[in-house]
Amino acid sequence: MNPLPITFYLGVAFLVFIIGLYILLAKRNILRIVLGIETMLSGCNLAKIGKSCPWCDTKDAQKVVESFRFGNKYYRNPVDVKTVDKILSTISDSTVHSISLTGGEPLVYADFIVELIKEVDHRYYLETNATLPKMAEKVSDLIHYASCDIKDTSTCRIGRKILEKEFLTLKIFIDSGVKAFSKVVVTEDTEKEVIENIARRVSEIGVPLVLQPAMNGKKILISWDRLYELADIATEHIDIEMFSFSFQMQKLLSIK
Repeated sequence: MNPLPITFYLGVAFLVFIIGLYILLAKRNILRIVLGIETMLSGCNLAKIGKSCPWCDTKDAQKVVESFRFGNKYYRNPVDVKTVDKILSTISDSTVHSISLTGGEPLVYADFIVELIKEVDHRYYLETNATLPKMAEKVSDLIHYASCDIKDTSTCRIGRKILEKEFLTLKIFIDSGVKAFSKVVVTEDTEKEVIENIARRVSEIGVPLVLQPAMNGKKILISWDRLYELADIATEHIDIEMFSFSFQMQKLLSIK
């Protein structure tokens, strides 16, 4: 069974705008180290219309930046596919599980992603707010894994229209054979009815559901009792084998 992609951070636009680049390693077992490459694309469609996620942990990536550094070298944005390929070639080898595309919102740069995947042959893992289904269609036949946010409408300032786009994006990926899952960031204020509705909808689509506690630094912003309560509600509508928790270990371990 393949391990989940481990992150490593590129910060990136068709041209692409990059914000930073970091490497994290994780042991799959005693004998093997798994490396993931995370390409962070700067700029977010939700932030642009004043609806950024309150618990976004990459606020610096919501807007495009002028330059980024990889190693001892600075690169001026925007960069083209060949530049990104050159950077990736210095670190990509047989130990790399996948190249993770995150942000900001990576689907803002769907055309760039298509060109990148054509140029750099590898497995790709997309982390997206899932609000751009038309852009998702452009990459759905090319990526391998996708983490799709479903917004907690009890704490996020989004309307029903945006929520429906997230469910549609999930369905697009599943219908294309992408190994996708849905992720909901939850807090003490998350309403039970919201989780019940999301669990029911993702169960109909046939994708796993992950609850991720919101964090402020190392502090988890939901009690264990409340988290378990929300989990109980979710698993009334989705098979237990399709449910999981996710924790931001990089914050708990002060990695970044």
